[in-house]
Amino acid sequence: MSDSLNIGFIGLGLIGGSIAKSLKRFHPQTRIFAYTRTEATLDLAVSEGIVDVKCTKEDEAFASCDYIFLCAPVHDNISYLEWLVSIGKISIEDFNLPVG
Repeated sequence: MSDSLNIGFIGLGLIGGSIAKSLKRFHPQTRIFAYTRTEATLDLAVSEGIVDVKCTKEDEAFASCDYIFLCAPVHDNISYLEWLVSIGKISIEDFNLPVG
């Protein structure tokens, strides 16, 4: 894994938090950017050294991420996908979905 890899997390619950913690444990050089609705959860992840960059909802800092894990509830992830498309982080061509 590259020394300069930036990985974003939207949602730090059971799934997102577990993946982020494991990534940081096995690849401590990885910079982790994260947003979650519960401020206390995000503050704890920062204080434990899991999260390097504390983000807000739809934070432009996510644009610098090499990968972004969407670990929020499914209905929330749909709006995050739309936002990621709107900022040019992903394109609809990245998905094999029918249009219309």
